[in-house]
Amino acid sequence: MQAAQIPMHVSPWPTLLKFDHQVPILNWTYPFTPYEPPMPDPFSIYKQIASKPRRRALYLHVPFCDTICSFCPFTRGPFQGTDELDLYVQALLREIEIKHRHPTIHSTPVDCIFFGGGTPSVLRAEHFYQLGEALHRSFDLSRLKEFTIECEVKSVTLEKLKAFEQIGVNRVSFGVQTFNSLYRELFTMTATVDQIRRVADWVNERFPLTGVDLIYGMAGQTLDDFVTDIDLIKELGTRTIDFYPLNNCSSQLRLHQAFAKHGLKPLSANTKLSYRMFLNEYMRAQGYVPHNGHSFTRNIAPADHPRVVVQRNGATFLYHDLFNGYAEDFIDGYGASAASFFGSQLVYNVKSRKQYMDRLLGGEERAWFHAYNGVKVAGKGIVAFPYRGVLEKANIDWNNVDPETRAAFEESVVQGLAADRGTSYEITETGWLMYVNYMYALMPRQDQRRYTKAVIRYLSDGRPIEEMAFFPTRSKRASIPIRVGATELR
Repeated sequence: MQAAQIPMHVSPWPTLLKFDHQVPILNWTYPFTPYEPPMPDPFSIYKQIASKPRRRALYLHVPFCDTICSFCPFTRGPFQGTDELDLYVQALLREIEIKHRHPTIHSTPVDCIFFGGGTPSVLRAEHFYQLGEALHRSFDLSRLKEFTIECEVKSVTLEKLKAFEQIGVNRVSFGVQTFNSLYRELFTMTATVDQIRRVADWVNERFPLTGVDLIYGMAGQTLDDFVTDIDLIKELGTRTIDFYPLNNCSSQLRLHQAFAKHGLKPLSANTKLSYRMFLNEYMRAQGYVPHNGHSFTRNIAPADHPRVVVQRNGATFLYHDLFNGYAEDFIDGYGASAASFFGSQLVYNVKSRKQYMDRLLGGEERAWFHAYNGVKVAGKGIVAFPYRGVLEKANIDWNNVDPETRAAFEESVVQGLAADRGTSYEITETGWLMYVNYMYALMPRQDQRRYTKAVIRYLSDGRPIEEMAFFPTRSKRASIPIRVGATELR
């Protein structure tokens, strides 16, 4: 089957349901890997970084987990004892040491640091002290605003939290995903609710910024199930709550097989969307407001303040804001499968943990990454805009934006998905409600085709396609095509 764009139209009428199809959700980074082969001398990439960043983040990937959750699409796996953890930390320290030789890496101030996974909290306290010392020694942290470590509650101890505090962490996040005992079993999550609540108390007491994740839209989930999860997650008292719809395409096939074994039918796209609409109003009614595509924080606006779509001040997740930011927001990644974005230069570390460690600790300096130069990134901030909710005009190199992206964005403003505020654009509730569709619509056709290929690859294994349900407009003839594919996605 030929891979084309996903067929999609926008209704010309003022309605929340602007798109007539729901684009399947994937985990992806933008811009995509170039079609051209990687550079023959990858180390030269650090001499070619062309500009200074507007903002900069460090990302350290720890791809180890005690248990492998069936919903998770990220690079991770079980570990073989403490020796493997020791070697991996030594490889991270070695990568920091080698890259630190380049002025473009060590001299540019860092705005935020993020330890992701996998499960960073499986590391020992001494590992965090080692990594923290290396970060403070190797980088300019004079303007550091946020230092986040992701956790899994089974592996959190008071000793590790003390280490977090000592190295400068000010934000801790952890995943709950659901309190429902059946879904926790199907997700293969083994932490207890008591452990979740204990860790929430610990981190809220010690850190000014805390966050927690919840998944919704599982096969068979009722609205009552969802409300129960929302109420219980709010009781944890974290500053932010991230609500992720279940990613049917990227979650493991064994999860969908487990759903089917228990007679749980996948939810339609209409039902998932109705849950998202309910979530928005339910959280607002209890003093929360969105601060990006999927996350809510406590509302800091006065009671008589006009309703905002996305709150851009207060407790935001700065790392995600940079990751989904502009071409001049740099991400410097460390660890197996980590990605780095230096404007038009992209770097992707090898996915294999063994290969990553062997190349860094093997005695000879061999590249543990692939590098690409001259990538077109001017449109990154526009494509990511629906997730962030605000697009500062001055941060876009408009003359170099792909004409298809620019035309699609201009049409989206006409259709009420964004509003022109003079120096910036702001997303409307219509755009925020279906921000995944909106991001897809803003990609050039070439990138839409790559997205569609990935969807087809995942669905070919038997994952459900209910994401593609149809939302009727008043008249299909009157609907406006944003990217109409020549081939129907089956």
